[in-house]
Amino acid sequence: DLLPYEVLIAGAKQILTKNGSFSIIIPAGDYKRIIELSKSAGFFLNRQLTVFPKPSKPASRIILEFSTSKFLITNEKLFIRNNDNSYTSEYMNLTKDFYLDL
Repeated sequence: DLLPYEVLIAGAKQILTKNGSFSIIIPAGDYKRIIELSKSAGFFLNRQLTVFPKPSKPASRIILEFSTSKFLITNEKLFIRNNDNSYTSEYMNLTKDFYLDL
């Protein structure tokens, strides 16, 4: 079973401290829905990382960070692989502590 976004956001609202934040990894196609639900719950988007499998492919995931305080939004992109199918240096640096050989 899946945890509905509405339940997840309501739970975050209930347990977050005044200066707390919550992050969520979502399929790229759910972006608008999450933004609307979070906004209606009183959250502001603070950071966004859009994840692409390759530069030539559409985004597959988006990592979002919300809080109840409004800040300037940080918007970044991460490409997992280069067009030649090798891993990007950014991806390797991000995941190096989790792999023995990448």
